[in-house]
Amino acid sequence: MGPSGYSQAVSASLNILGGPLVPIRVTVLGGLGQWKAGSETVRHIPVSIGLSATIPIPALSIKPWIAPRFDRVSISNGGSDNRFGIAGGIELAMLNGLSLRASYDRLFVSNLKPGIFSVGVGFAP
Repeated sequence: MGPSGYSQAVSASLNILGGPLVPIRVTVLGGLGQWKAGSETVRHIPVSIGLSATIPIPALSIKPWIAPRFDRVSISNGGSDNRFGIAGGIELAMLNGLSLRASYDRLFVSNLKPGIFSVGVGFAP
């Protein structure tokens, strides 16, 4: 482990069900992140399952998705916390390559309920 402020992470995903001709997709995701804050080392392990569908209609593809997750955070001083989170969103993709996306991610932590909402625009010719 490096000096204070140093971090490292790795993640992986595996498609369990779905493909180009299957409108439903199930994906398992996981990761491990580690960083040093002062003299403490913090480890974060998220594990999630993603569920998505593709709803084709003329000139537009609608892709809703949801991904509940389990988060484990442990600190080298012996402290740890298990958390539940959930993310979900929708993508609208047009035949011309333009896509619009919106998503929301929420983490349930004691009395806090931090969340983030994001929107995006993409283009893939």
